[in-house]
Formats: sequence, C-alpha cells, structure tokens
Amino acid sequence: TLYRCKILNNQAKEGNGGGVRKGYCERCLIAGNVCTNTNPNGGGAYEATLVDCIVTNNIAKNGGGTRSCVVVHCLVADNWALGGGGGTYDGTVSNSVIRGNFAGSSRTADEKTGNGGGACGGTLVHCVVSNNVCIYRGAGTCDASTYNCLIADNVQSGSLPKAGSVTCGGGAGVWNGGEHVNDLIVRNEANSEYAGPVGIYSATPVFVNCTITDNSSKGIYCYNVCGGRSAVLVNTVACGNAQLGDNPQKDAFKSVSNSVVTTTAEASRGFVDTLKGVDPRLGTVEGFAYTPLGSSKCRNRGIEFPWMRDAGEVRSKDVYGHDRIIGSAPDIGAVERKGYGLQVLVK
Repeated sequence: TLYRCKILNNQAKEGNGGGVRKGYCERCLIAGNVCTNTNPNGGGAYEATLVDCIVTNNIAKNGGGTRSCVVVHCLVADNWALGGGGGTYDGTVSNSVIRGNFAGSSRTADEKTGNGGGACGGTLVHCVVSNNVCIYRGAGTCDASTYNCLIADNVQSGSLPKAGSVTCGGGAGVWNGGEHVNDLIVRNEANSEYAGPVGIYSATPVFVNCTITDNSSKGIYCYNVCGGRSAVLVNTVACGNAQLGDNPQKDAFKSVSNSVVTTTAEASRGFVDTLKGVDPRLGTVEGFAYTPLGSSKCRNRGIEFPWMRDAGEVRSKDVYGHDRIIGSAPDIGAVERKGYGLQVLVK
C-alpha cells in the first residue's frame, strides 16, 4: 500500500507497470514512468487500485496511464500509448477525469495504430473524457462501456483512407461496441475517411439516453453520427452534427426507438416512435447545458426502464446527477429537464 507517495521516472524493462504493478495507491503522484519491454502494458500502473491519484506523462504500448486497474476519483492526463488506451486500457474507471492523452505510434503519421485516445476497453462510470487524441479509432473511447459520462472535445486526427471493406478510422467520440447510457457526446472531431462521431466495425453498440450532437466529421465520406447499420439507439438525440467532408453519407442504424435523428437516417429494423428531422431544442437551463427546453419534443417522450426508478442504480441518474425520470416519462437524451429557470438556446 502506498499513501501520499511520488512514483516518478521509473522504467520497466521486463513485465508490466512502469510505475506500479498491483497493490493499492491513494493520493499518489504517478508520473514520467515508462514500459519498454516487448509488449509493455500500463506505463503508470498495471493491475493496481488507484484512489485520488494523479497519473500523468507515462508511456507504454497499451495503457499509457493505466492497464487493467481500478481507478477511482483520479486525474489521468497527458499519457501516451503507442497502441491502445492513451489514458486507460481495460479495468474500471469511476468519477475520474481522462484528459489530454494520446494513442498512436507517432503523433504525425497516418498509421493503423492508436485506438482509444482516452480509454480503450473497460468500463467508465461518471467520468469526463476530454481533449484526447488518437490516430486511428476512437479518440474518446474504443471498445469501452460508458455510463453517465461526458465525452467531449476529442480528436481523431489520422486521415487514413478506407481499405477494401474495412473502415480505417473514425469514431471521434466513441468507437465500436459496448453499452453507452446517459452519455453526453459533444464537440468531438473525426478526420478519417468514412468517419463520424461514432465509428463501428464488427460490433453492435447500444446507446440509451445519450445526446450525440455538435460533433464534426471532416473525412471524404462523413456521417452525421455513424454508418455500419449495427448501432441501436433508444431515447437518444443523434443529430445536429457537422458533416464537412465532400460526400456526406446517410446515417445507418440497426434499430431506433424513441429518439431524434436526421431526416435521411435509415434503420434496417425500422424506427419506433422516432422524430426525424426535428430540432431537439436543447439549451442551457439553470447552468446545465444540452437540457431540453420547454418547447422541446424530447420531454417526457422516452421509454421507461425499471432501473430508472432504482435509486441504487447508476443509470437512474442523468449525466448531471438528476433523477432520470422527473416528469411522466424520461426525456430523450442524456439530460433530464430539472427546472424552469433561465433558458439559453445553444443552437
């Protein structure tokens, strides 16, 4: 057990964990550590429990900051993974900030490496994932499940073209599978061909009560949200993103229920009680951004699930910690309208 320790500038030439391997750390600074063996994992920490720690400026192939750790109330910032998980790789992360991390073998080259600038795999709960960068896939998260998270201002920077039938990049906010509930996915940027705020390949991600808006796609072929026909949307706002490439594409989902999508969106299994081409009317209410305004058709329109009224369930709260159901039914999107104070339209 380490308490109030500084774990600085260490190098693991064999095994995993540049700074810490296993054990428990509380209120520690884990910085400047490196894994340099054949398949290095966890530049800062590997298979450890970290509580109230700062994990920064560490380097490894997978998990620049941490790999397979339990991370609670930590700052994971400015770490570098040459392969996947600039900030974290696998493990469970809760009530933490994952910020300014990078995934990719080079900060300039367009290569098929660099998945999950913020997090690759694992489960994130009540986290802020922001300002992370990846070359390849999933600037915010890749193959992770996220609950009540803010995933914002991340950049997928590579501009790789499509190779055959495989999309070679994208997912500014989220890439591939996992469950995403009560997430606010905003202001992310994707640059790869066939890119969008959400990237999918051989997976079926599920989005429940998420808000995916104000993101941008700049690749040659770009989506408002995503293609691939495998994403499932429930109670989700998925519109209002900028398609800045030369050939904007239609969103293609597997199924969409009680959501707001673009006019041209398609769903292989159809739409259920979904609004197409409707302005969701989101704004700032009592300081909470992306809240449905009084005139929004998102209000009291979502499908109710049993866990929404279970006080012991993380998912029973919206992204800001409000009850998931305040009116007659849950609102569509990541934010439940709480009050009737000052309203500021964000679009």
